[in-house]
Amino acid sequence: MVNKGLDKGIGSLIDLKMYLQSKAHPGYPYDGPLHSWVACANNVTSEAPQYYWYVVASCANAAHDTKKTFEECAGKVPAAAVQPVRDCVTDTARANALVTEMHKIADSYGDYPTVLIDGSTSPAIPEPDTHGDKVGPLIKQICKLARGKGVSSLPPACSA
Repeated sequence: MVNKGLDKGIGSLIDLKMYLQSKAHPGYPYDGPLHSWVACANNVTSEAPQYYWYVVASCANAAHDTKKTFEECAGKVPAAAVQPVRDCVTDTARANALVTEMHKIADSYGDYPTVLIDGSTSPAIPEPDTHGDKVGPLIKQICKLARGKGVSSLPPACSA
């Protein structure tokens, strides 16, 4: 999503939120710092169209495979852009409350991850992690909906 979407302007068309379930993703251990980061990001920032908080979360989520530390991932983005998220994460009581709320939302969906566009699972978008990590169908649907709403200046992600 970062390379094929956000880096190509798709963030100008979306209000990106991420909700992680309380259970660990199959094959990976539960990652408390990642859950705190995502829950706080949903609450304290949107920073569209770059969504730097998501760049960090995406890198940290992949860190199980790449062996990058959370700090290495955060170092990829402007520090000021993610400082509100850092501040929230260090407030343990606030972060824990936000994680609990995020889990309630995420656990209400059967699939993981579940993609919502305009708050709906219709049309169904294939879950990227079970389809070769391909985000093309998601980006295509976002662009189609933007065209249907009369957005005339679409980002490069919609030309690919």
